[in-house]
Amino acid sequence: MLRPKEKRVEYAVGCCRGLYRVVDSTGSTAWVVRYKLDRRSRRLTLEGVTTLSEAIKAAMAARAEVERGNDPAITKGIMKAAAAEEEAARKAKAGRMANTVDYWVAEFLAQYPKRPKRKDGRPWRDSYFNMTKRMFDRFVLHENGWSGRLIHEIRREDVNQLVREIAKETPMLAKRVYAAVSVLFSWLREQKIIDTSPCNREPSKRYDAV
Repeated sequence: MLRPKEKRVEYAVGCCRGLYRVVDSTGSTAWVVRYKLDRRSRRLTLEGVTTLSEAIKAAMAARAEVERGNDPAITKGIMKAAAAEEEAARKAKAGRMANTVDYWVAEFLAQYPKRPKRKDGRPWRDSYFNMTKRMFDRFVLHENGWSGRLIHEIRREDVNQLVREIAKETPMLAKRVYAAVSVLFSWLREQKIIDTSPCNREPSKRYDAV
């Protein structure tokens, strides 16, 4: 067993040229490959390697890269940068998806019905919940609706257009959809996801569509 020293120590692995086992003063260890390229000494730390057999295999692959004129340390850096960029893009996409109308409608339907619907403590009935979910699926979350849009992008004009389109065929249904959307945005205000609801309007104004 390799014990920590006062200073960083590298132990050469006799069965593999250029391979070293590094032990620092804290006792942590790492596998390192030393090589020369263009008459310059280079060093590559093998990440994700734990056993001697894995280290030897990785060291041999690194030296094969050197023989082909490639610098494995630079290749490693490029791969790490690409992985970091990919991870950043994944997080950005996840962050965007977490702010879409689709995401918050799903959260609303999962959480809000568990609360009492009225002050008397009566919860939502299953039939009312199922009807509300169908309205969101049919009129809000479709390819020509708000699906994929950021929740903060929804404005009063969007709500007006949504309700007017439904009212052309079924005015009563338009009122129900508006009520469901209004409750959604009120809930989002309670959760401090949005500052103001796009369903809010001055008391003197009425929806001429409904």
